[in-house]
Amino acid sequence: MLLKSRENKMLQKWMLIFFLIILPMEADWKKLKDGIFYKKTMYNFEENRKVLLHSFKLEQNKFKILIKSFHDLNRSKNITLKDLRIKNNYLITISGGFYLPERGYQSPQGLVIENKQKIFPVDNKLSGVIWIKNNFLTLSKTSELPMNEPNLIYGMDYAIQGYPRIVDPINKIGIRKQGKIFHRTAICTEMKNDNIILFITDKKYDGISLLELAKIAQNNQNFNCKIAINLDGGPAPGISVSPKLINLEIKEGWQLPNAIIFTENWSVNNSVSIR
Repeated sequence: MLLKSRENKMLQKWMLIFFLIILPMEADWKKLKDGIFYKKTMYNFEENRKVLLHSFKLEQNKFKILIKSFHDLNRSKNITLKDLRIKNNYLITISGGFYLPERGYQSPQGLVIENKQKIFPVDNKLSGVIWIKNNFLTLSKTSELPMNEPNLIYGMDYAIQGYPRIVDPINKIGIRKQGKIFHRTAICTEMKNDNIILFITDKKYDGISLLELAKIAQNNQNFNCKIAINLDGGPAPGISVSPKLINLEIKEGWQLPNAIIFTENWSVNNSVSIR
């Protein structure tokens, strides 16, 4: 009996050490300005893999939200997220979306709507839709789009697609396979109040799998995402944040198919300067 008691204590000790190593001490959200919060968390995974995750929480209807899609990558190959942010005085620009292989990777893949105009059609292979109407950002399953009511779809102000949905409504992990270890960007809306959360891994550290990111996003105590969609992975993810908020620049590794934009300038017109 005494031996079993000692074994139990040793087991509890090693379990405590394990959780201290694997599970990070979650930082509190830091308020950057009214309606924008930030935190960064270091995650320690197996094989000594260290992942630094930057997270931004933005309250709905506090900022104007735009999407800029680059329809012809040959013409936009020198445009960066930082240039886009500085020239237009934006708060945050973050990369998202995929290239279309059938067009030689020279145009965005999936649904693109800009200023209420459909640029590219829905791609059913991409399971998530990020769309904006009346300055409210919504994440949806592609299968939920009212395909037989195009006026409802294309009444959106902006839209792009992402893949996969890493958290499915309601609060379920949307994937089961670990997947490749990549740097990633993702977007989610929270369960309680539809706050927007942006995720991006820091390229100075290691990458993360889709399943690992899904478990983080789904965690009720940390983020409590209702639905989360992977925006991109590999060398592509990038973000540019105004120094008025915080000094953070993660340069995209490839050309931009799309950029999701947050600005406090409500009077800005829907055209985006890229020169």
